[in-house]
Amino acid sequence: MENTKRILIPNDFSVKSLSLVKEVVEQMPNQSLEIIMLHGMFLPNSISDLLFYSKGRMIREMESEEFLKAHALISSKFKSQIVSMVTDFIYFNDKKNMQKYLDSNRIDEVYIPSDIRMDPSVHRRSFDIIPYLQKCSVPVTALKMKADTQEEFHFTNQVSDLFYKTTTQPIIQKS
Repeated sequence: MENTKRILIPNDFSVKSLSLVKEVVEQMPNQSLEIIMLHGMFLPNSISDLLFYSKGRMIREMESEEFLKAHALISSKFKSQIVSMVTDFIYFNDKKNMQKYLDSNRIDEVYIPSDIRMDPSVHRRSFDIIPYLQKCSVPVTALKMKADTQEEFHFTNQVSDLFYKTTTQPIIQKS
């Protein structure tokens, strides 16, 4: 395998966000990957909420059973390629802080869905990170999802969709 590549994929804690992970890994069969699944989350406003805030606890609260099953399946199926796959938050919604995050985590490339909106309303303090990722200097690759698959993911959100349906078309955009 080649040197390990560190990539970032937006995460809305849905199975469809994990389908992007699967597609990216399948498109690079001889590449070892460190994957960061990033979600935008504002910090709490009140001092008492900040005192008891825990990133790990928030991540555990937002991960559904379906999401955890899909995560485990992908990790198991691609264990020879995936060196690590972690979930993280960014707390600022601007280009400057997004670029700092990408630089400090040594991200080589970002993968985003080109025609599916990630669900920023998964939590009341969540925000969409994709517009900020597109403005940064790290290469961004957009994957086009098939229209029928978008609706299926929206309504079913099933783990089985990950491995029994073709979800993306070839890479359509590189910057």
